[in-house]
Amino acid sequence: MRQLRRHRLVETYLEIALGLDWSDVHDEALRIDAAVSDRVIERMDEVLGHPISDPHGDPIPDRDGRMPGPHRACCAAAVHPDLAMAPASGPLTRFLAGQTVVIAHVVGHDQAYLRLLGRHGIRPGAVARIVVNDAIGGTVTIVSSGSEPLTLGQAAAMQVHADARPST
Repeated sequence: MRQLRRHRLVETYLEIALGLDWSDVHDEALRIDAAVSDRVIERMDEVLGHPISDPHGDPIPDRDGRMPGPHRACCAAAVHPDLAMAPASGPLTRFLAGQTVVIAHVVGHDQAYLRLLGRHGIRPGAVARIVVNDAIGGTVTIVSSGSEPLTLGQAAAMQVHADARPST
C-alpha cells in the first residue's frame, strides 16, 4: 500500500501542481516515485489537500494504508444490455441510452486512449450522458457537456466506470 500511495500521490501532484496532462502522469510517476522521500510524499499530500483519488479515479490509500472508499477498479464485468433496471455504477456498457452518469474511474494508462477521452471531456468527475448503447453493434456513444459525442467500442467502454446520476 505504501508504494501505491506514493505512486498515486506523485501522479496527482504532477497533474495538479505541475500541470502535466493526465495521460502523461503515470509514466512520469513511474520514473520518479521511488526516488521521492517519505517527507516529500507527505508534503505533497498536504499541499494537495489530502486527495482521495488520483487523476484516473483510483483511490489513494491514506497514511495508514486504508482506502478512502470502495475501490471500483479494473473489473471485467459482464455486459447485460437487457437489464430491466439500470445499474447504479459500473462500466459504460452497463448504462442505458439517455442515462446521465458521473465518470468515476478509467482503467489503464494508455496515453492515446486517455488523450482521446480527455479531448471529449470524459474523465473522473465529469458529468456525461449515454447517447447510444448498442449491444448488437458493440458500441457506446457518450457525450460530456461542451464536447462532441464519442463512440467507443465495447472493450474501450468497459474501461470507463461511472456512477448513475440521480434524475432531477
